[in-house]
Amino acid sequence: MSKPNEKASVTCTLHPQFSTHSFSLFVLGVSLVLAMIHALLTDAYFFGAWNVIFYLLLITPLVWLLYRKKLDNSYTKRLIPFTLIWLFDIFYFNNNFVQHILPVILFCFIIVLYLTGMHKVDAFYQTLLPTLHIPLKGSTCLKTFMKTLFIPQKHKTLYQRIGIALLLTLPVLTVFTLLFMSADTRFDRFVSSLFTWNLSFKSSDLILIPLYALIYLLIFIFGLSNAAHRTVTASQQRFDPLIMTIFLGLLNLLFITFLLFQIKYLFGGKSYLIETGINIADFAREGFFQLAWVMGLVLTIFLFLMKRFHGEKYIAWLMGGLIVQTVVLGISSLKKMYLYQSVMGYTVLRYYVAWFDYFLIFILIAGLYFIFTRKPFKTVLNTTFFAGILSFTVIVSLNIDYMVAKNNIEKFGINTQKLDKKALSHLSIDALPALAGTDIVLNLHRPRDCTAMRQYHTGYCKLLSRNNSMQNIAFIPEK
Repeated sequence: MSKPNEKASVTCTLHPQFSTHSFSLFVLGVSLVLAMIHALLTDAYFFGAWNVIFYLLLITPLVWLLYRKKLDNSYTKRLIPFTLIWLFDIFYFNNNFVQHILPVILFCFIIVLYLTGMHKVDAFYQTLLPTLHIPLKGSTCLKTFMKTLFIPQKHKTLYQRIGIALLLTLPVLTVFTLLFMSADTRFDRFVSSLFTWNLSFKSSDLILIPLYALIYLLIFIFGLSNAAHRTVTASQQRFDPLIMTIFLGLLNLLFITFLLFQIKYLFGGKSYLIETGINIADFAREGFFQLAWVMGLVLTIFLFLMKRFHGEKYIAWLMGGLIVQTVVLGISSLKKMYLYQSVMGYTVLRYYVAWFDYFLIFILIAGLYFIFTRKPFKTVLNTTFFAGILSFTVIVSLNIDYMVAKNNIEKFGINTQKLDKKALSHLSIDALPALAGTDIVLNLHRPRDCTAMRQYHTGYCKLLSRNNSMQNIAFIPEK
């Protein structure tokens, strides 16, 4: 009896669309193109135009199935626009987070959409928490997939006609392209840039192409075949009243005690510190990172309690009290951050910490509403996940380096000792418009070649073309 079950566990049922021969060829072709771009055409240091093509190709099978209404997850189409916004941000802004971290986040996000695209889900948050419902048997799935590549007899005539059409069209197309290139220098430069690849690759790069193609092919096969029906089941087990009363009660007592040390500053502000002789810089430097951690931990406790919350009043009031105190601590953390910025200036990290505090405060305030209105757990998670994605999208779509440079110069003035010119000089080229007319020079590590697609970046190249004198840019020589 066990043998049939074991045999069934290693089978790989492909997405129904793979039964269409043309779709299987399409997915295989996309995998090969992705592999070639990855191995040969992208720059290891820069995010360029070929990277944009890579990401657009990566989501093409997903978008195609969405268009054909072949995906079971109705939430996937609501998340695709976020991938396009992030991709635009990467190709327009140049700060470190957007250039080096966001591409990794974008890639992982797209993979998650593939893994949950065939899930029938009851809640939005399940789309962002993938689970595998097919065995990771690559050889089995590949064998099943390879059978779909055999050309059906009814399609042979079609492919022959396509081949003849290409043989007739490509030579004529080449002649017209060459004529147009001779007629217009701008068109000539555009076409030349498409083929300026600088393929100084090693033999190992060619060896990697089949490996990359296999990886992307397996991503498509596993993701599009990972069908499941995921339901949200509410936990029926209640918390022990005595344990939770002691746990939440002692936490409230600790928070109240700590708030007594913060309350005078919250209502007295900067004038209170001056009157008491407390060093403003030292006080402002203390605690805002730790308070952000405190808010994050309280939010985690809240989500844990909501999963098994059945409307118990003692939990609602004790957890509600803890949330209110945490929000007050969050406001204290923000006031400290703004005080620190008024003394030490603005930085990218300080902006990110402040914005993260705002997000946590918003979720905690929403938590008060959820806990007293007894909203289901999936509503709480849906709101948290969506608010997180939306907030993240807004933050990465802001020109953070320009904001840092502009606000520091406006606050401290260009000719004052308080302005940290050295810190501003290490911002990205995004800060260039804010430095116009100053003696601050941006120290960039390596110039991009805006004539090559592998390094072309629309935000960088536009800023570079507008700063013809290069008076605010210096390139650090490589060691």
